[in-house]
Amino acid sequence: MPPEIRFGAIGLNHGHINNQVNLLLRAGAKLVSFFGKEPELAAKFAATYPQARQVQDPAEILEDNSLQMCLAKALILRMIWVWWYATRTTLP
Repeated sequence: MPPEIRFGAIGLNHGHINNQVNLLLRAGAKLVSFFGKEPELAAKFAATYPQARQVQDPAEILEDNSLQMCLAKALILRMIWVWWYATRTTLP
């Protein structure tokens, strides 16, 4: 049996996030947490995926070492990469 993939989602204001989540769930992955700054979108997402915990800061997802994956739209992914690189790189 393959290991369980645990994932989070950041940014709910793009229509295909639910398709991405559903695809991973069908493949056996586990949605653990999500962040959405728009209250109405976060409420709808929480109702659709009650197994996931809503977090108040996307850093909670990014710093969760138990997750193997994070779904996000392209702009957010670029911001995440910059944040991740900046927090793990020491300048000379």
